[in-house]
Amino acid sequence: MIDGTVMEAIPRAPGTNPLRLQAGRSAASAGAAPRNDPRAPITTQHDSGAGRRAAMTMFTGVSIDDVPFSETVLQPWNGTWGSDTLVGLAGSYEIARFWRWFTLEPELGIAGRLGETNSVELWGAFYVRFDGFPWRERLRTTVALSTGLNWISSLPEAEAGTPAQPEQNTSSVLHYFSPEISFSLPQYEQYAVVLRYHHRSGVFGAINGVEDGSNIISLGLRYRLPSR
Repeated sequence: MIDGTVMEAIPRAPGTNPLRLQAGRSAASAGAAPRNDPRAPITTQHDSGAGRRAAMTMFTGVSIDDVPFSETVLQPWNGTWGSDTLVGLAGSYEIARFWRWFTLEPELGIAGRLGETNSVELWGAFYVRFDGFPWRERLRTTVALSTGLNWISSLPEAEAGTPAQPEQNTSSVLHYFSPEISFSLPQYEQYAVVLRYHHRSGVFGAINGVEDGSNIISLGLRYRLPSR
């Protein structure tokens, strides 16, 4: 008799020890986190992308010339399209999550400009990403901003100027500012479509007196790699 109950009266499978079953249930109850426990991991209904911190992004885009960056973002149709085509590949890794919906992700990238410029670009940047939109259970949406450095082997005309009117201040190394927005389905969260502004600038003259830079709008596909 245990706790006033005759254990022999309880039907059980051959070889089952009721004391072990009771101990197992108690241990499971003690170790399980409550449903609303803030320590519990943040997941969506479909968790195919959870734990995938490393990512690769492939993208291609076209240059937008003759307009400043602020106007490129708001009214890209006002510029001249297509003097350069960009084809690039970037790798990133989520190193931290903070304030629940924000992540910090360093990125390294390489790209080629084909067309008028014909150059190679390299960059390194840190991205801060927000993924806490209220519709995330139906369409996972993220927005991110970056800060970093970009090197280019040959300056585009938007930075170097024309032979008749060359720019006085130029630099192969400029600030890399690249805001982006991405979309993915919750059940296939590891795949995302990415729309990105690829912007080189002198940060209002802070880098070698360069006042402006060059702009590219790109579209890409991101894949988050499985964790080991």
